[in-house]
Amino acid sequence: MATRTAAAPSAAPHKRYRLTERQAAFARCIVSGLSAAEAARQAGYSPRTADKLAYQLLENPRVVDKLDELRAQLEADAILTGTEVLQHLSGIVRQEITAIVQTRDGAVETTASIPDMIRALELLGKRWKLFDDRTEHRGAVTIRVVRD
Repeated sequence: MATRTAAAPSAAPHKRYRLTERQAAFARCIVSGLSAAEAARQAGYSPRTADKLAYQLLENPRVVDKLDELRAQLEADAILTGTEVLQHLSGIVRQEITAIVQTRDGAVETTASIPDMIRALELLGKRWKLFDDRTEHRGAVTIRVVRD
């Protein structure tokens, strides 16, 4: 007679089930800044029960996982990498980055000012250690303290 062994329960059983389209839409609406009730309505849930359903959706582990995933993605997209910072600073120095400045006569497109370019060069120079003010000494150094 064959015996069956029970599969070990998953550490996160909610991971094996996918979100419904409305649950995914609810999560996207929450991350975009809508209130929970409004997010439920926008996701296609009944306006009469949106408040109650919104609370239940926020307690749903699959929805919570999706919210965490979407928030992490937003955060990752919002933060510049070191390479991007260096590229922007280089663009300022090379006059590749322009800005629209509003004047009395209308909008004018302009590049970085000389002080902005100098500051960008300073930051790039610090990054590449071009302006190191420290003096490095190698070898033995003897220090004598003489008291009077």
